[in-house]
Amino acid sequence: MNVPDPTYPSFEFYLKTNIVFGINSFAKAGEQALKLGRSALIVSTSGTLLRNGTLTKLQDHLRAQGIESRTTTDISPNPKVSQINALFQTYKETKIDFVIGIGGGSSLDAAKAIAVLLGGRVDRIDDFLLKNIEPPSTTLPILAIPTTCSGSEVAAGAILTDEARQFKGGIRGVAIIPRIALVDPLLSVTVTEEITKISGFDVLTHAFETFMAKKANPFSEMLSKESLRIIINTLPCLLKDLKNVNLRSQMSCAASMAGINLINVGTCLPHRLQYALGASNDVPHGLGLAMIYPYWIKRLRQENPGKVQALKDILGSAPLDRIVQFLESLALDKLVKDQYRICEGIKTVSSRVSGNLDNDPIYRDGIAEEIITEMVKNKELICKPSF
Repeated sequence: MNVPDPTYPSFEFYLKTNIVFGINSFAKAGEQALKLGRSALIVSTSGTLLRNGTLTKLQDHLRAQGIESRTTTDISPNPKVSQINALFQTYKETKIDFVIGIGGGSSLDAAKAIAVLLGGRVDRIDDFLLKNIEPPSTTLPILAIPTTCSGSEVAAGAILTDEARQFKGGIRGVAIIPRIALVDPLLSVTVTEEITKISGFDVLTHAFETFMAKKANPFSEMLSKESLRIIINTLPCLLKDLKNVNLRSQMSCAASMAGINLINVGTCLPHRLQYALGASNDVPHGLGLAMIYPYWIKRLRQENPGKVQALKDILGSAPLDRIVQFLESLALDKLVKDQYRICEGIKTVSSRVSGNLDNDPIYRDGIAEEIITEMVKNKELICKPSF
């Protein structure tokens, strides 16, 4: 019998996070946190978690294990460099053993960033963002508790906006990968239809881009395909039954799967482009991706990378068409407000597109500016004069 002899690429696959997954796993927050220390800073951008008592319950779980905690919600969605620096000034003289991020992706990103400063006793987060400095090993341990689908609970990145420089980018490094991710689907049951759509599409882009990326490997492709399968089949059902815990569980699992790939593979051009646009219009990340995706998919279709066909078993005979149809079914364009369409000049924005651009299967010089120009032509964006 002839046995196929596939040639696999050389790759590394890294997973640092202990994932504690399941309904009612939030009740284990105290015992899990005790593995990291006796004093915690709880970081959240969500006023909803403060109002609905979730943050109080978290404090109770910690107190039951003898853990002292302090809580801050003084961080905005799309967390700002100035907010992280101010938070450090508030807590730099306080004994803190570890940081808990609870909420959506912005909450977890903010928790990672403040853990860098508190652990390294560094006054400002700016250099880590602007000079692409990797966070030090002294970064405080992080416990991540997601309440929406993001994948940030297992990822090695924290996305921040430097409003003074009109720059949005990531702090990246193994030191900010959470030690523990406590994923309880019950925490996402109260998430609105709008956020469910936006975060769900964000997870789909993680799965799709990490499959298409040049750095993809057999392990990551397996996770990408399973995550895509779950999202395509589950999200439409969830939008009709928002409190369905089983469907929430499936989406939470898909988010963590795709999040693991963010560490090992990384994303493609749409994410790099969204960060550049989001710095000037503060658009929610998933919405920004929804604005960009049709233009990237159009170019994928023109280039026709052969790898697309490997998704036929999940997305049907025309995988790229299925992605576009899925996006259209979410009607995210109806959530794009006028202020989200404003950005700086085309050349200014395109010059800010940075990161591992060669990971994109069709990247070439000029493609970012080309996409932004087409978005402006189609009134997806309105560019202000460049300064």
